[in-house]
Amino acid sequence: MLFDLKFFKSLKLLSIITKRHFRGEKIGHRRSPNRGSSAEFAEYKEYLPGDDLRFIDWNLYARLEKLYIKKFHNEEDLNVSILLDASQSMGFGTPSKFDHARKIAAAIAYIALQHQDNARIYSFAQGLDPASEGGFRRGHIHRLMGFLEKVAPTGRTPSFDEVVSRFLLKNRRPGVVFLLTDGLFGTDLFQGLKRLAHRRFETNLVQVLSPEEMNPDLAGPLELVDAEDQTRVSLTVNNQVLTLYEEVLRETIDELKTFLHQQGMRYHRSLTTTPFESTLLTLFDAKGESA
Repeated sequence: MLFDLKFFKSLKLLSIITKRHFRGEKIGHRRSPNRGSSAEFAEYKEYLPGDDLRFIDWNLYARLEKLYIKKFHNEEDLNVSILLDASQSMGFGTPSKFDHARKIAAAIAYIALQHQDNARIYSFAQGLDPASEGGFRRGHIHRLMGFLEKVAPTGRTPSFDEVVSRFLLKNRRPGVVFLLTDGLFGTDLFQGLKRLAHRRFETNLVQVLSPEEMNPDLAGPLELVDAEDQTRVSLTVNNQVLTLYEEVLRETIDELKTFLHQQGMRYHRSLTTTPFESTLLTLFDAKGESA
């Protein structure tokens, strides 16, 4: 079982430790409650499961036959969006990168709900999964964890830029984004991240990797199979090949870290052997990025 009693006890401790860091300047800004003497309408947002039913505009539904909720300028809740990479490559490792990422996603959602913020988890593989799940009350954590239990890594992400485009259609108000991924995309990863920066989302990228990827224990003639498209490559692994692999991996990670820094985003790396609690403590540490 992915989320057992021990896991929930860890979440309660994390909620206490991270409480002072989750709100305020480090993770985003609330609108001032003194902006107006009454709630000032800001915009409509497409209704998604977990949104507060009290703010549905039924008159608009009568005209368009589609549910929208009203958003207001003097809201102080923070929109916390968790983008979970569910592509096939995330299933690699023991424990898998996907299981590790799911625990981190659950912890972030739990902490957000403890602070009465809106939390929503989106999974993506072939595209952005429309069956996302969200909540705004503490009791909604069971709904989000139920969603995470059902999601499985499958397929591949043809375009991260397209995933972000679909995400932005559903989220017009800026907030905080936590991207949990192994980062094994094409160059359009950077384009998607640029879109988030342009729309003023505060982005935290957690790169989840396995120790086997960082230091592969391979030797001799092998046939490697791509986890996503099943393409096969035959090669003989020796010290020279391993050295080249490690150099390319290090350059790829450094390029990603440099780009995120230039965009004002935060980078974190979490190996599957790292306790998820340690990743969360680093993630909410005001000191900055971790490698």
